[in-house]
Amino acid sequence: WTTVLPQKLIEDKVILPDEKGYYSFNLEETNSPANLALLENVWNQMIRLATKYFIIIILLTIPFLSFFFFFLLRKGNHSKFKHLIFSLHYTALLELLIIFLYLIHLIASPPSWIMQTLLISVSFTYLTFAVRKTYQISRWYQAVSLAIFTNLGYSLILMAIFIIILLISTTIVAIQMT
Repeated sequence: WTTVLPQKLIEDKVILPDEKGYYSFNLEETNSPANLALLENVWNQMIRLATKYFIIIILLTIPFLSFFFFFLLRKGNHSKFKHLIFSLHYTALLELLIIFLYLIHLIASPPSWIMQTLLISVSFTYLTFAVRKTYQISRWYQAVSLAIFTNLGYSLILMAIFIIILLISTTIVAIQMT
């Protein structure tokens, strides 16, 4: 796919070589039907893979999240099993929140920024209280900072997984083009 996809992008004039031999995106023809069809095909593959393997994707985050907790709380006397159980617990909460917000979306269809704000605020608040109680953190600012770092780390883990899905999707599209 590393040879077929760039060649197809050059043929469709999505990317153009310059005088030094480097490639850049053709900004004049980015809205051409061929380019839009290619992007739509990659997007459809991403959606298909993400929805088909959603449970596996979420379950893949649990060991990374438990390692993240282990890394952040390495000075405490907490077992690795405790981090794993807490990660499983937090991931289950996120799955329930996503299902709940999906049901709200089906019933009322509020704007997406409200749904995102609700998801972030509820998960952050819950994580702050859960971390404080589970790991016996006495100071609130420590629990809040741990919740902030955990949410950032979890977001990075999900971004990495979806970048992998993007690479797999482009591979599938490149194979289908040959």
